[in-house]
Amino acid sequence: MIVFIDWISTPNHANFNNAFFNCIELDNACCYVFDDKLQTDAIACRSARSGSGRFNRFLAVRELCRQHRGDKIIFLTYDPVLLPLTGHLGFRAMVFEHNTTPETKTTKHAIWQKLFFHRFMRLTQFPAQQSFLEGIGQKSLYVGSPLQSEKGMKLAKRRVRGPNSYFIAPSHRASLKEIVKLAKLDSNIRTVVKKTVFDRTPLPPDLVEYLIPVDRIDLTSTSENILGIIITVSSRLRGTGWFNDAVAHQLPIVISNHNAMMLYIETFPGFPYVALEQIDTANELFTQLEDPKYIVGKDMIFSHNQAVKSRFMSALAMWGW
Repeated sequence: MIVFIDWISTPNHANFNNAFFNCIELDNACCYVFDDKLQTDAIACRSARSGSGRFNRFLAVRELCRQHRGDKIIFLTYDPVLLPLTGHLGFRAMVFEHNTTPETKTTKHAIWQKLFFHRFMRLTQFPAQQSFLEGIGQKSLYVGSPLQSEKGMKLAKRRVRGPNSYFIAPSHRASLKEIVKLAKLDSNIRTVVKKTVFDRTPLPPDLVEYLIPVDRIDLTSTSENILGIIITVSSRLRGTGWFNDAVAHQLPIVISNHNAMMLYIETFPGFPYVALEQIDTANELFTQLEDPKYIVGKDMIFSHNQAVKSRFMSALAMWGW
């Protein structure tokens, strides 16, 4: 049996879990989660409990590993500091990469992983993650980033500007300087961002008026007013689940910089997007956004997930499972 352990996920990771397990379609498998909001019907989910704090969570994970020593263990998420401490249990585990891949070889995180992560097979969501990990001597295989194939299909429609419409830049790492490029195209354009972004990047008062700060962004209740999702990630090693959420909710994807564009093209080859760097006028922007061909179709999602599943199954075989 394959045993997945979701070591450190927060409840907002539920969409990934649902997409991943629906994609790979495993029968003889189960997944332990430490928050019931992470439960999914796509796999046999089991609730796990731990005391508060990082080390108590590790102790709970270690106990699960002991209970399943004869099974195949995959950490769906993991603690990048305490992971090596599972090594004394003597099993060969796979781990799934999220934002656990370092961005440069000289950071303390990269050095730590280079020294102590050799025994793990690291499954990556993005091609650049695999290249980087192999560069620091890690065992790594590219699997891909699964997409939800059901949620949001009925929301696909032609999006037209209106008095209540806006863009969203949902990442807490969003670049405000790139977002305000929209305001330079049309002063009536408004963009919803998380309040925490302002703590990191203060803006001049004349630019703040184009942004709507919120505590939380909920796609399910407001999709009809959203013109598109702006992706501003600056690294090909650190992706964003908002790519996946945009596709699931049938929202156009607006990419604001070259690194984000390369990350998207490598991860979702052939999928449509709007490149903000190549837009000169508001009319050009909205002509693309209101064209249905800039919405990812159901057939593309199915083909993408089939490829993710195939790579995942190949990874199991290469690991001797």
